[in-house]
Amino acid sequence: MPRQSRRRRKDEQKDSENNLRHVGISYLVYQYLRKIAANNYQNRRRKNARDNFRKAHSIRRRSARRN
Repeated sequence: MPRQSRRRRKDEQKDSENNLRHVGISYLVYQYLRKIAANNYQNRRRKNARDNFRKAHSIRRRSARRN
């Protein structure tokens, strides 16, 4: 069951890509933009994780100094 849905999703993706090709948007540009979007998402996730880690550690350090 999950396999079939995955295949369907892939087919839908292909359809949308074919439609883009017909519309005249270069497929390469489309792929490039999708890659950039994915990268932005990953980098934002990483940055948030880093900032939260830093925040937690600085708080821990501050409380240690106080005691």
